[in-house]
Amino acid sequence: MSESRGRQPAELAESAGWVDAASSPNDKALQRVSPVRVLLVDDQALFREALAVLLGVRADIEVVGEAADGAEALHRAAELAPDVVLMDLHMPVLNGIAATRRMPSSTRPCG
Repeated sequence: MSESRGRQPAELAESAGWVDAASSPNDKALQRVSPVRVLLVDDQALFREALAVLLGVRADIEVVGEAADGAEALHRAAELAPDVVLMDLHMPVLNGIAATRRMPSSTRPCG
């Protein structure tokens, strides 16, 4: 059973690290208080590194970890509990589609 069942949208937003923008004049709707935690998954180390550098310059994004294949991604996601997993589809050992299907619902994409 989902923990979100029966909770109001404002409660869900607050528990995910979002606050009402009325308390912050810079945004129109909701503003995230803490950075979005991202796990990068790709078998090309140079690509992961470049992406980490590009994302790292943003104050609202924190790269919390990296993985080289889907199997490693499953372990890292369980260990790090990222908000977002940015995953390549074509990788050795376990591809991105299979890895996404095996992720627990707490780390699986919502949309």
